[in-house]
Amino acid sequence: MKKEQTDRTVELIAEYLEKMGLQLPLRSMDDIEVINEFFSELEVELAQAADKGESIDGKLLDDVSRAFDDTAIYESDDYVDLDDLNARLGWES
Repeated sequence: MKKEQTDRTVELIAEYLEKMGLQLPLRSMDDIEVINEFFSELEVELAQAADKGESIDGKLLDDVSRAFDDTAIYESDDYVDLDDLNARLGWES
């Protein structure tokens, strides 16, 4: 099943692409796995900070959680349309 990404998820990917160690164009589902892992780790980091009573941006936590879901591959037939995502990220082939 095709996984859809919200506009905010695309914005977050663009914002953190360099920190993820990626560049455009995204070339394979391996890149999506890197993106998903990054959002997973960022979500945990933000949630742990909140649990410790640190001030965090709650909206960012929600957005990162959604970005994780938007890029998670749960089933063998799940995929992200790389051409569409690259275009939404501003890549012109």
